Amino acid sequence: MSYVVSLTGGIGCGKSTVSDFFMELGADVIDADIIAHQISEPGQKAYDSIIRIFGNEYLSENQTINRQKLGSFVFSNPTALKRLENLLHPIIQENISLQVKASKSPYLILSIPLLFEKGQSIKSDRVLVIDCSPSIQIDRVRKRSNLTTQKITEILKTQVSRTKRLDLSNDVISNDSSIDDLLRNVKTLDKIYRRFSYYKKDFLP
Repeated sequence: MSYVVSLTGGIGCGKSTVSDFFMELGADVIDADIIAHQISEPGQKAYDSIIRIFGNEYLSENQTINRQKLGSFVFSNPTALKRLENLLHPIIQENISLQVKASKSPYLILSIPLLFEKGQSIKSDRVLVIDCSPSIQIDRVRKRSNLTTQKITEILKTQVSRTKRLDLSNDVISNDSSIDDLLRNVKTLDKIYRRFSYYKKDFLP
């Protein structure tokens, strides 16, 4: 099995960009958000259950799930959010387990945005946190979405604090500066994770 690095961070910190960099350097990347989207597509495991629980009003004209509308609803309704999580998480975990076992790269990146908030049963060897200041988080999310600053702030409040996230990390990449600095930090960790994976493979029982 590959050396597994769980990657996480708050909304707008740049997790996808960092994952893409690791992929370009040869690491397999498993993204829990992408899996959640895939299993919610028409004909996939979670699609019918979501419609049965939440109703047809959360369907778009093309019969796909309107993720923005459903997301706005569940984030303001803890009971609904819990029902959605109870539906999706077991299927996501199953998919992650299969992809981890199938990975052939020396190490793999397991991107789980809510790693500390919700926990996960897939064992990882290390935790990497992508970090940036709250003001940059809000600015990035506002530019890429139609969310208001108030709504973004509400989402931030549902996530663990920046301090706790950093305390629980093994490695941290700061994404407050340039894309060149970000790539340089990823390349440094790529070398470290390759070395760790070598020792895991050849020296650990």
